[in-house]
Amino acid sequence: MMMNHATVDGLTAEQAEKLFRPTQPNPVPVEQRGPKRGC
Repeated sequence: MMMNHATVDGLTAEQAEKLFRPTQPNPVPVEQRGPKRGC
């Protein structure tokens, strides 16, 4: 097996793959979210 930063840190290939899956959408409706920050 080829070592990389994920396996050296103790992650399995399956765990590392999960990190690259799309995130879940925010369940809070836009109207109920706080004020936007940044721009």
